[in-house]
Amino acid sequence: MIITITGRAGAGKDSVIKWLELPRDYQVLDADVLGHECLQEPIIVKRLEETFAGSVEGGVVNRKKLGLMVFPHRVKELNQIVHPCLLQKIKDKITPNTVIHAALLKELKLISLSDVVILVDSNLENTLQRISSRFRKKDILRRLRAQRSLLWYRQQADMIIKNNGTLNDLQESVKSLCQTLF
Repeated sequence: MIITITGRAGAGKDSVIKWLELPRDYQVLDADVLGHECLQEPIIVKRLEETFAGSVEGGVVNRKKLGLMVFPHRVKELNQIVHPCLLQKIKDKITPNTVIHAALLKELKLISLSDVVILVDSNLENTLQRISSRFRKKDILRRLRAQRSLLWYRQQADMIIKNNGTLNDLQESVKSLCQTLF
């Protein structure tokens, strides 16, 4: 079964993945990790340098600078450059027993690849609290504005894990989910 764990930034996808009790024959594909691999591909580096001047330094993509240039109004341009590589990496690595960890459900055509889509759902207050150590509030809000709405995610999901309580609450929800899935 191919399962996609999705949700907006700061929802708690990483924690859900960490606590999944996957059967031994399952693998996890992390779209962020694969996307970072794409950012090292020479053709992509060249296109990013051409499209987002100043985002490449010494032949290496400066993700922080790129993020400041992209969010929230130029995400589509970035996606057009990186997503073909990312989708190909996912397709090359996917097996019938895969969990895909990805926020960009539609953009990566993961709905049609997935047997089950699980949304990790969190309110704005909790989201801001979770990722405030990595980003400033205004940057978090810019990134969230560039993502699809929670309503859209909820409409795509086969299952929803609410993540507005404690870590223990989330861990129990994941444990219950695993009993249903495997």
